[in-house]
Amino acid sequence: MTLVLHNKYRSAGAKTKLQKWIDSLAYIGGVLIPVMTIPQLLKIIQTKSAASLSLVSWVSYLIGTLFWLIYGVSRKEKIIIVTYTLSVVIYGLVVIAIIAYR
Repeated sequence: MTLVLHNKYRSAGAKTKLQKWIDSLAYIGGVLIPVMTIPQLLKIIQTKSAASLSLVSWVSYLIGTLFWLIYGVSRKEKIIIVTYTLSVVIYGLVVIAIIAYR
């Protein structure tokens, strides 16, 4: 009961060690996910071929990512903004590469 009352009255800005650790994991995952797309982008550029990739799929990923970025900005959620800004840039480059090397 004491823990519940303590958490209920905790200021909105105060974070526990667990929350900070989870935020750190979210940032790591948020950076790794778009970065893991870079090998795909490099393969398209090196081989000068995107014949096996679906433009519709990558444009869909880009649009969905844009929606998440808009949501993150509207909520001022830094983790979402960082993750989806990186994703928009990298997915956008993949879409451009697919169009260029079709």
